[in-house]
Amino acid sequence: MKQDWNLGDSPDLTREKIALKITQLYVNIRDDGTWKQELAQTDQIIAIATQVAEMKRELASTSIALATATSAGNTNDSTSGVASGKQPYTVKPFCLEFKGESIVVGGTTYYWCTCDHWSNMAKYNGMYCMHCTADHAA
Repeated sequence: MKQDWNLGDSPDLTREKIALKITQLYVNIRDDGTWKQELAQTDQIIAIATQVAEMKRELASTSIALATATSAGNTNDSTSGVASGKQPYTVKPFCLEFKGESIVVGGTTYYWCTCDHWSNMAKYNGMYCMHCTADHAA
């Protein structure tokens, strides 16, 4: 019908006849449920596309976080704990302050170890640990 109108092949197509045909077409597809099916399919496509877009954003942010964590932990500096195969960590402040060969905190005994230890990517030559100096390499 549109092509006939554009080509001028149907001189009897008036605006009123076109409006009547379009109205009848709408009534027919509404009554037989086609209109609702097409809208439901469109809604599903939009919902799936939205979910895919959200999943892509989540994946991208996860990838960025993973890349940041990997690059932050992947140094070749020979003085870092990561290079020696240990993961960086931060100890509680009491572990860095010498108060004797051993202390008890919260019912746990900690021993002063004079070997190299790492806290917050910094090397310490002594801190309270669960092991003593003699057991450090074991």
